[in-house]
Amino acid sequence: MKPSKLEKFGSGNVAAVGLSCGFIEPLEANALYEVVTSIKRLNKVLDKPILDFSTYNKKMNYTIDDIADFILVHYTMSNRQDTLFWKDMRELGIKLKHKDLIIEKINHINNSMKSSVTGYTTYPDYMWMQLAVSWGLDIPKRNLNKDIIELSKLHFEHFERKHNIISNLVENNYEWHKKNIFKIEPDEWKRQYVDRL
Repeated sequence: MKPSKLEKFGSGNVAAVGLSCGFIEPLEANALYEVVTSIKRLNKVLDKPILDFSTYNKKMNYTIDDIADFILVHYTMSNRQDTLFWKDMRELGIKLKHKDLIIEKINHINNSMKSSVTGYTTYPDYMWMQLAVSWGLDIPKRNLNKDIIELSKLHFEHFERKHNIISNLVENNYEWHKKNIFKIEPDEWKRQYVDRL
């Protein structure tokens, strides 16, 4: 799979909607957001007497880039360094200045809650703020409502507590799959799939 997007989403009398606009990742709910948002935006284009895709193209371009950035920083800002993949991701994040990108996204006008409600982004400022908080980034106070920083910290802490409670109540998903779906004992799994590498 090669993540990519169209250069123009609407032109002449043809418009792309949903995943035909661009493909980022197969297992994310943002694909549904892309479908719904593109249909709503296309509806606005068709409501006017003359087909003009300039706003449609601009908004779809921003939306897809924003989704791709949000997913990518989860890899490039990860603290994992146990494989070459994670080391490469960290290097890419440094090269692309992803710490700065996160701060930029927090402050970007298109990532406000209003922009989220009107369908400009699926990741408003507080979600970028949660990433900054979770990775311990220094957050410049300029242009920020001080409440958003505190709310993001509280929201992040709440979800950390929830995840810890849930993970302590149930068996590890990875171990459960090995035992119940693949019917393989941990040592056998390691011999067959890990030690051979």
